[in-house]
Amino acid sequence: MAKKMQNLIGMSAKETEIGQFIEKLKQAINNEDEYELHDIFEYVNHQNIKQVVTNNILYILKREKLVAKSWSVVIPEGAYDYKLAKDDVRFGGDFEIFSDPMTIVAYGSVVTDGDNNNIIRMEINITRVVGYPKTNDNLMFF
Repeated sequence: MAKKMQNLIGMSAKETEIGQFIEKLKQAINNEDEYELHDIFEYVNHQNIKQVVTNNILYILKREKLVAKSWSVVIPEGAYDYKLAKDDVRFGGDFEIFSDPMTIVAYGSVVTDGDNNNIIRMEINITRVVGYPKTNDNLMFF
């Protein structure tokens, strides 16, 4: 029955899955949800801080079931800033959520706190959702 409905609507199983995650992301924006990760204690330096933050963002999104396992997160160059000092570690910036290498489905922001070259706490929120190309809400701004 579900397969017939997909065919009637003209959406594949992958498109249906993407649509379901987009709805969850939109709901996170409407509820002004913030997602946190505590007690990280992950060592960072100038070479790995961006990758560590990216990995933790993806972990949070998967934990909250806001993205599929195959999706990825990218922090674009120039869309972040960080301070790395012995007594203060901070990272703030924007990230993009991709359903495949060429399709951005949402944007978010991230802030971290830490010290002694360790990220200790991270907070993310979803700031904007872009509709999947087969939907009517290609660019929905919230």
